[in-house]
Amino acid sequence: MGHCTDYIVVDKKKDIMGVAQDFAFYNTNRRENPSGSYNNVLDILEGTVYEDFDSANLKASELETIRGSYNDFAIPFYSSVKQEPTKQMKNLIRRLEKITVDKCEYDEKHSIKNLSSKLITCKHCESKLAKDFLKRNNCPVCGKDLRSQYILDRIKKYDEDYKKVNKQLVEISKKRNKKGPIKWLVKVEVHC
Repeated sequence: MGHCTDYIVVDKKKDIMGVAQDFAFYNTNRRENPSGSYNNVLDILEGTVYEDFDSANLKASELETIRGSYNDFAIPFYSSVKQEPTKQMKNLIRRLEKITVDKCEYDEKHSIKNLSSKLITCKHCESKLAKDFLKRNNCPVCGKDLRSQYILDRIKKYDEDYKKVNKQLVEISKKRNKKGPIKWLVKVEVHC
């Protein structure tokens, strides 16, 4: 004797109760409910349409924590339709790839192992380090990066550019998802 809970994605609002009744019919305890009928109240939350399945699932977890057992609900969300990326999206993806390649090349070119001197002095802790024994670009004593500040600034700029372009790509994807069909995440629970 326990709870049987499931989260089901439903395509149309009119199918929500039918799915809940089917779930109850196949999963309920027949000693307590011989007919297998669905007896719970199911709230259909129409106020906010969530931007994707993940945000609807997050809201469902939040509601389950607040409401507890046997409080069933249906949450609408925009379904992300698998479509070919637009020209703008393809350009942004190419830019992301180029930024990644450029950063890797720059990072490799300005690695400590490419310096000509055999001894390197850490600017932070002033330790004298033999280049041949360094495996990374960080000082083994203090952990700080041994490269010049302008190199670190350029690497940081690559990271900022990547985040900016990625944010644009995510925003375009979200706008595109809002043109997709609305589906419902239904939480159903019965005593089994």
